[in-house]
Amino acid sequence: KQGKDAPRHVITHEELVHLMDTLVFSNVMPTPMRVAVLARLFIHWHYMKYAIEALEVHVLEQRDLTPVATILFSKAASFDQRDRGWIEQCQTCLPFSGRFYFQVCQQHVRQQHERGSPESVDETVRRPGGIAADTSVIDTVLDNIQRHHADLRHVVIRRQTPAALGKTDPIETHAKVFSCGHGFPKRVFYDDVVPLFEKKMAIEFPSVPRTSAILVAEYRKGPSTPIDAPCPVCAFSRIQRIFATQCANTRTREPPRPRIMTSDQWVWK
Repeated sequence: KQGKDAPRHVITHEELVHLMDTLVFSNVMPTPMRVAVLARLFIHWHYMKYAIEALEVHVLEQRDLTPVATILFSKAASFDQRDRGWIEQCQTCLPFSGRFYFQVCQQHVRQQHERGSPESVDETVRRPGGIAADTSVIDTVLDNIQRHHADLRHVVIRRQTPAALGKTDPIETHAKVFSCGHGFPKRVFYDDVVPLFEKKMAIEFPSVPRTSAILVAEYRKGPSTPIDAPCPVCAFSRIQRIFATQCANTRTREPPRPRIMTSDQWVWK
């Protein structure tokens, strides 16, 4: 019988664990077949709404995580046509934690290192160029953390082009690079960026002169002194958002009622 009233076939938590152990982790089948089976079991686990934490714990107890790494860190187009949909679902739907991705990555890289030469690595998980392979794994981990864990704050530092940092000019031999990823040639930073930041703060936000003075003093520290502040671009954008939010709240707030003002309401934060 088909339709809403049709009984759904239920596989228990214990049965799924048993299938993983017997068909994937303790089996001598070729790796592509084990990967295909594991992808289907992962998706079934997800749609049965079993705890993802329990799945992570069981998977990380296994010695060989090659099937898991193959599912998570390979392009879906590299698989057989009948398996691509399952792989794509595993990579986009499963809410694995960042810690799980990190540990799978760590164990998988260690396994490949212990195996030695590239010739001994299974063809399904081989990638051209050892460094490129590691970079691909790291990019996949960061991408999944950003997609499934928006609450986790992380910093993305991208490589700057030589032109952006002034390395093509013999005079520009040093740069100011911030953890947000923005970078400036040192001379440009001190002669152009900081004065422009000070000017824009004075024009746009004259009500917070102390904040502006503190940030400018921080930016003008000596070259060998670390700057304990976000870059001028990010700092100015953040202040803009704070003021915009305050203005929006003022416009959408209900008519004021008589009330006793407290001192903390006069402090700008």
